Amino acid sequence: MPVSINTSGQLESLLNKYKRVDFIFEFPGLSSEENQFWLEKVRQNYFACGCKTGSKFTMYALLSTVSALLYIYFFHNNKFSILVCSYSIVFIFIMAGVGKAVGKMIAYKKLRKTIDELKFILNKSQS
Repeated sequence: MPVSINTSGQLESLLNKYKRVDFIFEFPGLSSEENQFWLEKVRQNYFACGCKTGSKFTMYALLSTVSALLYIYFFHNNKFSILVCSYSIVFIFIMAGVGKAVGKMIAYKKLRKTIDELKFILNKSQS
């Protein structure tokens, strides 16, 4: 069952949650359409997992690794060592993790900005 959020304090508490919960907005100063609009806008970043950014980082790491391996193959004795191949695989996994972390940080920053905008609108509607 979703948690009902209807005050600015409850809205701010979304930033402090490590465990993600389902929620709905029922702000008295907003219409149901406005509540739904802000709900979708907040949920987009609240439930973000960083997967898109992680996949981009993985793609770039894969492309750069393949380019580097091709360069090594054609310009340095036409040999790959096991060490170079294993470092390449580790590099790709590290970049995927870094990309996921960066994606989560970007989503949190966007969530903070969206919540601040909504709090401003709520304070303006109460005045």
